[in-house]
Amino acid sequence: KIHWENYRRAITEIVNEERNAGIFYGEWCMGKTFTYEQILEKTEKIQYDYELAYTKSPSSSIFSSSLTSEEYDYVVYSTFQITPTQLYQLLIDHNGKLIILDDITNLFTPGSASIDIIKDACETKRARQITYKGMNLKDYQGDPERNYPKVFNFTGQLIVVVNLPPEKIPQPILESRAVPIDLSMTKEETFEKMNEIKYVIEIFRSSPDEKGNILID
Repeated sequence: KIHWENYRRAITEIVNEERNAGIFYGEWCMGKTFTYEQILEKTEKIQYDYELAYTKSPSSSIFSSSLTSEEYDYVVYSTFQITPTQLYQLLIDHNGKLIILDDITNLFTPGSASIDIIKDACETKRARQITYKGMNLKDYQGDPERNYPKVFNFTGQLIVVVNLPPEKIPQPILESRAVPIDLSMTKEETFEKMNEIKYVIEIFRSSPDEKGNILID
């Protein structure tokens, strides 16, 4: 329970821009996503709306947003895999925002350039220099004639949630400036946590807020 209290506190600090980044890991189906979603629901922060971006520009994607910085506060990238090039592009296109990487299975593949990108993004400085020596990325800021820069200063916040045991987390990540929190639990603790989440959902589903959201303390 102490680890989960630390997790909620760290997520809140990152959301409030009091901390740059956090790496949170442990087995699947333990409430990591549920917890950060509930914390964000309590704020007035706006999530990146892919459908709205697509309406403005059919060529828009999560890697090349057509939304202005005033139209959203954070973006959640939750898919099976991401390449180092896509990760670099994602950090540039949503620079200055809260970026959440949730359950990306190949993020910490040994030898991947993504590890260095994440490590650099987790530094404690306000502006963190990130370098990528991969292929040239075109269509920077919607201009097909412009390449993405090879170096840029990242000023956003980063939350990384992975369903991995601690031995699968690269040492450079654990030694980075990000707060690493191990949320691994025994089978008994996992069942207890799942029942707790189920109970909370059942209680608050009958009394959502005016937006229809289920909020928890």
